[in-house]
Amino acid sequence: MKKEKQGTNIMRSSETSVVGRRISSVKLGLLRMTGKLSSWVAIAYIFRFVSSKLFFYAVIGIFSLQAAWFATSFYYPMLFDEKFHFDLAQAFTDKWLPFLTNESAGIDYYRDLANESGLLYHFLLSLPLRFIQLFTDSLMVQVVLLRYTNILLVISGLFVFAHLLRKANIPQGAVNLGLLVFAGLPMTTYVAATINYDNAIFLLFPVFVWSCASVLAFKKGTRIKHLLILISVGCAASLMKYTFLPIFLAGVLLTAGILIKRHGFKNLLSGYKKEFNQKYNIASKITLWLLGIVATGLIIVFCSVYVKNIIIYGSPSPKCEKTLSTQVCLKNEIFQRNYTSRQTVDERTPMPLADYVIFHWFKSMTLGFGYVAVNTEEGAKGPAPLAIIYSAIGFGFVVLLFIFAVGYRYIPRNDYMSAALVLSICTIVALLLYNTRSYYAYNEVFANQARYLIYVLPLFLSLGVYLANVLLKEARIAKIMLLGVCFYILSQGGGMLSYLVRSEPNWYLPNAKVRDVNTELKDSISPLISK
Repeated sequence: MKKEKQGTNIMRSSETSVVGRRISSVKLGLLRMTGKLSSWVAIAYIFRFVSSKLFFYAVIGIFSLQAAWFATSFYYPMLFDEKFHFDLAQAFTDKWLPFLTNESAGIDYYRDLANESGLLYHFLLSLPLRFIQLFTDSLMVQVVLLRYTNILLVISGLFVFAHLLRKANIPQGAVNLGLLVFAGLPMTTYVAATINYDNAIFLLFPVFVWSCASVLAFKKGTRIKHLLILISVGCAASLMKYTFLPIFLAGVLLTAGILIKRHGFKNLLSGYKKEFNQKYNIASKITLWLLGIVATGLIIVFCSVYVKNIIIYGSPSPKCEKTLSTQVCLKNEIFQRNYTSRQTVDERTPMPLADYVIFHWFKSMTLGFGYVAVNTEEGAKGPAPLAIIYSAIGFGFVVLLFIFAVGYRYIPRNDYMSAALVLSICTIVALLLYNTRSYYAYNEVFANQARYLIYVLPLFLSLGVYLANVLLKEARIAKIMLLGVCFYILSQGGGMLSYLVRSEPNWYLPNAKVRDVNTELKDSISPLISK
């Protein structure tokens, strides 16, 4: 307990409390005599600034500006599935329920939309799209504004992550630096600027973690409210992306198991029953009624999609050929790719499981955050990433693993941290199992993309910074040097810089002004960055 308290307060230790009050007069005298007081004070001010709210807002601003640059400048579609998400949002603009039929949508070449499990994102995205279409018919204006909408989702997620990490006893300075590294990964701002349901999950994931921890607190007067939030967020995220289902299930099982162990099943039911029957003020009643209505509606939609699919097709998300004819399914490019690959699976020899996991999957899920991959007028392109940032990402993940291996005992022990770690690990394991199963079904690699882990990064990066700070203890000079190295690396290809330096005119929207401005910007910035 003593070690944990010491670790929690380390970012506010002697470095940040230096200017006066906590320094003995003897120490001040010694520092003056050796001429080191000014440098010590400067170091303390640097740590104080890094740990401030101002620095946090600066990180949010840096992230926002980069994402806005991508959204305003880059060719449509950015990611290969951006058009898919826009078209489905467009299909909902004349509907008031989150359901589609293959015939009414008119876009059945995407897949069996009548039994699709992840349409809530597109239904909700259609709401701002309807408003935008009142003022413009321009496709590019609509796309750019929906990209901004997705950026707002991710920025909101960053605020929720920061709140969650502080509740988990991660100091503000560690949160700030973790999010700075997050903003400096080339892929994060690129994904945030696209029309994609991963951006909605980036917001809902920390909310779901927070709701699990809040339910575990079993605080009188808020038990039912937090339970309704947990159910609502879990259902909503699962209805946006099928792969959230195992995370939802893990969160429910984790929360229920811990509550029963702590309070006993009978006491648990009694606590909820008493709270249900107690008298509430008007504001609390309205809040609970609204949450109850939202939760009920989402449960109905959840059951009408997943429970129906399980009963009829034996799977929560059935394959296209189970619900439609193969001829119809072959209209879809992804199904066509998988179908062709399945016919020739015996012609390829699969690699051993260990080789696949270590040398392919892990590599893709780490170094992938430094890849530069875009769609252009001439098709998809993936030029070589910048050497410094790419090497730093690979080395950084190895260092992060080492830090966790050495400093795990300093990880704060509380419900918020436990929920965040367990659900983040469940996310990684679920994706690994899904990708591994897919690989051995086709003996070919499909959809191994680092962006699917984007919503576990803020936790691991911030926790890694915190543990590194604890392990370095009072080594102020070493911390300053590491901070300087971090800033230098980010200046050599972090975030949008990797894309800007590697960009060509056809990467951008077909607008002369957009292309001219970005070409001039590239010519100005490129000489300052090592290739």
